[in-house]
Amino acid sequence: NLQLSQKKEAAKQCDCTLLDVENALAKFTWAKEVHKKMVKLKEEGKPMPKNFAKVQKLMGSTPLDLAKFNMVKSGEMSRNAPCPCGSKNRYKRCCGKDP
Repeated sequence: NLQLSQKKEAAKQCDCTLLDVENALAKFTWAKEVHKKMVKLKEEGKPMPKNFAKVQKLMGSTPLDLAKFNMVKSGEMSRNAPCPCGSKNRYKRCCGKDP
């Protein structure tokens, strides 16, 4: 759990955006959670997912979904901001749409 100032400094050092930093962190966090679930499946003797799409279905999200959610939750991105997926819609009308 990095502070916003640390994320901004990392973005500045890497010459990238805050979303890029959050995306990298989300990929790491997501991969750790996938690993935990895979170990649990193996221990229970259940079949392992055969491809990435099945892993995403098992997790119920993608790393980018997690990054966007974390940015909105922490206040780093407004629901009224342009969606980072590039659709030119506001986040709340695109990827942040409530189900």
